[in-house]
Amino acid sequence: MSKNVIFCYSGSGNCLDIAKNIAKRLGDTDIVMMRAEPEVKDVRGAKRVGFVFPCYAGGLPGDVEKFVSELRVDPESYTFGVVCYAGYPGVGMAKIHDIVPLDYWAGITHQCSCIWLMPHNLMLPPLDAEKAQARSEKLAAKIADDILYVKHLSGRPLSNPVNALEAKAWPMLSGKKAAKMTVTDSCVGCGQCASVCPTGAITIRNETEKFWSMLQDQTRKVVVQYAPSVRAGMAERFGMPANEPCTGKLVAALRRLGADVVYDTNLTADLTIMEESAEFLEKVKTGAKLPMFTSCCPGWIQHVENRHPHLMPQVSTCGSPMAMFGSLIRKQFAGEDVYSVAIMPCTGKKFEAARPELEKDGERLIDLVITTSELCDMIEEAGIDFAHLPDEEPDAPLGDYTGAGVIFGVTGGVTEAVIRRVLDDASPNTLQTIAECGVRGLEGTKAFTVTAGDLTIRIAVVNGLANADRLIAKVESGEEQFDFIEVMACPNGCIGGGGQPPACNKRKAERAEAIFKADEACALRIPQQNPDLGYVYDTLLQGRAHELLHIHYPAHGQHS
Repeated sequence: MSKNVIFCYSGSGNCLDIAKNIAKRLGDTDIVMMRAEPEVKDVRGAKRVGFVFPCYAGGLPGDVEKFVSELRVDPESYTFGVVCYAGYPGVGMAKIHDIVPLDYWAGITHQCSCIWLMPHNLMLPPLDAEKAQARSEKLAAKIADDILYVKHLSGRPLSNPVNALEAKAWPMLSGKKAAKMTVTDSCVGCGQCASVCPTGAITIRNETEKFWSMLQDQTRKVVVQYAPSVRAGMAERFGMPANEPCTGKLVAALRRLGADVVYDTNLTADLTIMEESAEFLEKVKTGAKLPMFTSCCPGWIQHVENRHPHLMPQVSTCGSPMAMFGSLIRKQFAGEDVYSVAIMPCTGKKFEAARPELEKDGERLIDLVITTSELCDMIEEAGIDFAHLPDEEPDAPLGDYTGAGVIFGVTGGVTEAVIRRVLDDASPNTLQTIAECGVRGLEGTKAFTVTAGDLTIRIAVVNGLANADRLIAKVESGEEQFDFIEVMACPNGCIGGGGQPPACNKRKAERAEAIFKADEACALRIPQQNPDLGYVYDTLLQGRAHELLHIHYPAHGQHS
C-alpha cells in the first residue's frame, strides 16, 4: 500500500483532476475511485487517507456515503476531505466527518466546474477555462501543503442551516432526474467512461452469450487469440498476485471453455514491429514527413479520424496485432469453417473488428471480440478453478513469440520493441540500456532521444488522448519536434484498457511489473529472433505482406 490514499468520486472529471493535483504534491499517493463496487475497502496502515468528492444538490452522493461507511481506516491515520462545489459546499463534508472523523477539510469553489466542460455541469459565467484550471491547481497545491504540514482543524466541518435545508429541499424542488447519456461520433469506443463511472451506470455491451454459442457449435472450429495485456489483467480476479503473469493458466482456461485452437497475439506483435520498423526506416530514408505515429490502438485511430484527419498520412499503415493475426488465421485455416475470436483488454477492439477495413479476401478477419472482464466472467460461470490450473502453451505453429511482443501491453512497449528491432542487439547490456533510456514508466507523456548507428531518433510516448492532443499542439506549433510518437488512448496503455477489470494506480503498476516479468522470462527478446516469422512470411503471406497486414483507412488517402 502507498503511504497516502485518496478516495475520489468524480462524475465529470473535476474531482479526479483535483485529486491528481493533490497526489502529485504529496507523492507516494494512490488514487482509488469510489465505486458502487469498490476494489479497496481496507486502508489500515496508510499514513494519510483523503476523500475528494462533489457537492450534489447541497448533499453528499449516496454512493460516497455508502462507500465511506464500509471503509476500514486506521484511527492513527491523518484524514482529510476536499469538496468540489459550485454554489454552496453543502453538508457532504459534515456527513463524512460523522463517519470518519476528519483532521482537515477544504473546499474548491465553483471555478473548478470549468475544468471539464460537461453538459450538465453547473456553470456560473463568466468563466475562463484556463484561469479556472490554474486556480484549481493553485488551491490543490495549498491543500496538499496543509496536509504535508499536518494542519488540523478542530470541531465539525461547517454545515449551516441553509446548506442543510438545500440538501433536503433541492432534490424535491428541482424535479430533475438522471440525464440520458448520448454517444456522438467523437466517441472512440475506449470504454474508459465505464471504467471510471462511479455508480456503475455505464456498461459495455456484453457478448459472452455469443461466445458460448460459438463454443457449443460443433460444426465450426473456434480459434482464439489473446492480447499481451490480458495475461496481466486477469490474475487479481482470481485471488492471484497482480504482478505475476498468468499466461499458462489463461491458455488452459480457454481450452477448458472449449476453444479448439489457442494462439498468443504476441506473435503478431512481433510481426507488427517488423513491419512498422521497416515502414519508419523507409520514411526516414525517403524524407517523408515525420513524426510517424503508431497505429495499433483503435481508440487513437478513431480520434485521429475525428479530430486530426490531416495527420492520417503520418499514422503507420500497419494493422493492429489483432487484425494481423486475423489475417494469419484465415490463411492458416483456409478452406475450413472457422470462428475467429480475439480476447482483448479494450472495448475499442469490438469497434475495430466491425470496421469494413478489417476484411481481406472477402472474409471478416475477426468474428468476435471478448474483453478480459467478459472472459473472467465466463471462467467463473464455468466453475473453472483458474488459480490452480496447470500452465499450458499456445498451439503451434504460430505459437512462438518474443519478449518484444509481450511488452506491447504497457505504455512505451511498442516503442521499446521498435528500438530493440532497430538496434538488432539482444545482449543483456543493450536491453538494459534500452529499458533505462526513458521509454518505461506510466507517466502520461515521455520524451527522449535514441541513437542507432548514424541515426538519432527523437521519440515521444503518450497515453491518454488529452495528453496526445496537447503533444500534437506542441508539435504543430513548432515547440516540439519528434520522429516517432507512440499513442495509446487508455491511461497506462492496454493494461488500463476499458475491457480490463477496473484497477487503481497501484494495481496498474503491478500489471506493468507482470508484463516486464513475462518479457524477461522469454528466451527470445527481439522480434527478428522469432522462428515462426519465417513460416508466416514464406508460407502464409507469400509476398502479400503489405496487402494482408496493412490497413489503409479512408483518411489516409483523403489527406495524403
